[in-house]
Parts: sequence; C-alpha cells; structure tokens
Amino acid sequence: MLAAAVAPAIMASGAQPPATAGISASRCSTSYLALALRVPHVTVDFAVLDTTGRYTPPGSTTPITGLHGFCAVALTQNDSARNPIHIAVWLPVKWNGRFQGIGGGGYSCGISYAPTAEFVSPSLDETVKGGYASASTDYGNPVADAFTGAWGLKLDSKLNWPLINDWASAGIHDMTVAREAVTRAYYPGKLSYSGFDGCSTGGREALQEAQQYPDDYNGIVAGSPAINWPSWVPAAIWPALVMNQTHDALPTCKEEAFTNAVVKACGTRGVITNPADCHWSAALSYPQFGKLPAQSVREFSSLVATNNPDLSAFRDHGGKIVIWAGTADELINPQGTVQYYRNVQQTMGGATKTDSFARLFLAPGAAHCANGAGPAPTDPVAAVVKWAEHGQAPQSITATLTNPATGAVTLSWPICAYPRVARYTGHGSPSQARNYTCASPRTGTGGEA
Repeated sequence: MLAAAVAPAIMASGAQPPATAGISASRCSTSYLALALRVPHVTVDFAVLDTTGRYTPPGSTTPITGLHGFCAVALTQNDSARNPIHIAVWLPVKWNGRFQGIGGGGYSCGISYAPTAEFVSPSLDETVKGGYASASTDYGNPVADAFTGAWGLKLDSKLNWPLINDWASAGIHDMTVAREAVTRAYYPGKLSYSGFDGCSTGGREALQEAQQYPDDYNGIVAGSPAINWPSWVPAAIWPALVMNQTHDALPTCKEEAFTNAVVKACGTRGVITNPADCHWSAALSYPQFGKLPAQSVREFSSLVATNNPDLSAFRDHGGKIVIWAGTADELINPQGTVQYYRNVQQTMGGATKTDSFARLFLAPGAAHCANGAGPAPTDPVAAVVKWAEHGQAPQSITATLTNPATGAVTLSWPICAYPRVARYTGHGSPSQARNYTCASPRTGTGGEA
C-alpha cells in the first residue's frame, strides 16, 4: 500500500515538527486527522510534517528540492468493489488560502509528485511551492499499468468496470471530497478558492468535473482535453493500422514532406495559428476497422466521454473555466476542442454569455500538453484564479519558451481568447509578447503570429 512505501521515506528524511510550527505541528498527525476527517470508507494512513526542503517520492531515487514546510497526508479510500484508492494531500505551512486538484494523463496511474520535464502538467511539488494545498490520486490502479490500461481487464479478460469507473470520473470526485475534508480539518482559515488543473486525460477529467460535479470546483483549467475519448482511442490507432496493413512504415523524410505541405497549404512558412484557413485533402479506408469506433462509442460514451455542452450548473455555481489546446497537438485533434466549445456556445446562449464563464485559448504551434514550435500557456491557473476571485476574465494568456541552459526567455507571445489571434504590431521584437495585440483572424493568411 502507499502508506507502507511513503511513510519510511518521510521518516528516513529526518523530518521533525518544529516547535514554532504551532497549529501546523499539532494538526499534522495521523491521530488528529483520523478523528477529524469523518469521510466514509476513507482512512488516514499517515500525516507527517516535513520541513527538510527535500522529498523523495516512493519508487524514485531523485529527491524533489526547494520545498517549503508542508504536511504530507496519505489516504486510502475503498471503492464499491473494495479496490483501494490512494490519495496524497500536501498542505503547505505557508498557505495561500487556496486548493488545487491535480489531473492525470493517459491511463494515468500513480500520484503526480513532480512534473514530467516535457509536459505542461500540474504536480504536487509545483502547487505546494506556490502555497496551494493540493491532492493527487492513483485511481486505485497499479503504476506499472499507467499507459497500457491493462488494469481495465480482469484475469478472465472481462472489463473491470469498478476500476474503469474510478479512472473515468469517480476517482477525481472522491479525491475532491476527501481533500476538502482534510483541508478544512487542517486549516482554521477559510478556503477562498478551489481549483482543478489537468491536461490530456487530466483535461478530460477537468471537463468531467464541470459537467458531472459542478459544485466541486469554482476554477478549472482543461488543457488539451481528451473530450471524445471513446472515438479518439480507435482513431489514434489508425496510423499504425495503415502502416501494418500496407507493410509500409512512414519514414522520417516523408513525414517531414507531409508537414511542409500542410504548412504551405495553410499559407504560412512558420507556426500555424488559424487551422480553419488551411486547405488540403486526404483519402484510404479499411471497412472492417470502421466498426470499432462505433462500438467504442456505444460501450464507453456514457462513462468516459466529456462532450456534454450543457455547463449551466457549473455556471450557476459561479464556476470559471479555461480550456486550452495546442494547434500542433500530435495526439488530440484541437479541432475537436474547438467544435466542443462551439457546441457550448450554442447551448449556453451564444458567444457573449459563454465568455462570461468559459473561454477557449488555442496555442499556436504548441504540442500535446507541451511546448512545440510555439509555446504552451505558461500559467493558466493564475488567469483562472484572478477570474474566479476578482471577476477579471482573461483576454489572453502569456506563453513563453526558455533556454533550458540559461533560463532566459527566448520567445513569448499572447495566446488570445478564441476566436481572436495574436497579431504583430510591427514594432519591436516579434519574439516578445508585448509587441502583439489580440485581433480577429484574417482569412487567407494562415495565421497572425
């Protein structure tokens, strides 16, 4: 169990509750939180105050550094089939009064302690460094099966519906209920903001929260969301299927030729910022494969898909949501995100009414949850916090690329609220955000940035 793996690591670090920690030290204990929690089917495995500034996650030999003092809490929650779900809650001593829930990725299993270098995704260490209380969950699934989804099948090859349900929606909601109880038990102050941030599967989970559990959070960031998961998974297999059926793998030189042709078809020599202005055609098909997407949609949509455009309950709760996607996303077609947002606009009474609580940001050239030819949003969470707490809706979100060796910013520009795009003013460096404005897209240009 998680407690058995984590507790020795924390104890071995030599963390001791300082005498000056006051209420933090007295409340960061297994016995105190076990009595205060009172959430059905949830047990407190341990609670330890860590002030060493270093933390080595279970199963890792690389410590997370630069941490401020925080209370590390491990919980176990049993689902309806008695599968143990593990939840980590980190509570900073210097709390900013806010909470940030963390989404997963892929068939995400395991707790997100630190960010993956190439992905723009939240983690416990980043949120706690920013003063947020935070939580992450493994959905009750083994870490080894994080990207295979093997946990979804039983030994007899039948679907393991309880674990599928935990991963699809129940796991995040249950984590939210448990972390709220822990946060309120630990801090005497009032929770001013409750947010959720996720990309890819985490983006799907973010929309699931807004659609199915609209009271859980008042601020949500949904990055590169896997909205149409049941149809997307079969579609993602398509390129490999074609290459296997034709016994002809696509060489790098041809992939580059296709990429260059697409860029040319979009009327630009650089980063494509307006895919709607691109024109190209494609054809081949395997009839037998065409049956699988329909079967997947029939079998899993009610549980996994997050394409419900009715966000009225989330809006009425006062929630604010930022949805973003990279236009060069290699895994999830950004046009699916655009179409979903248009459906939301149509359902919620038009663009103006939708903009009052939900906004879409398309990052030119950004890859899947990551920087690409263009950068991904730098801090969409800050934009949502300002919107939820102060009513300041984001007109744009700055995106930056930095030199990993020096940390110097090499490119920055604004990612504008859809449908507007960034337009260079003609003055100053084109690699600096301050020299761009947000404007309506011009057709026939392939983009503005």
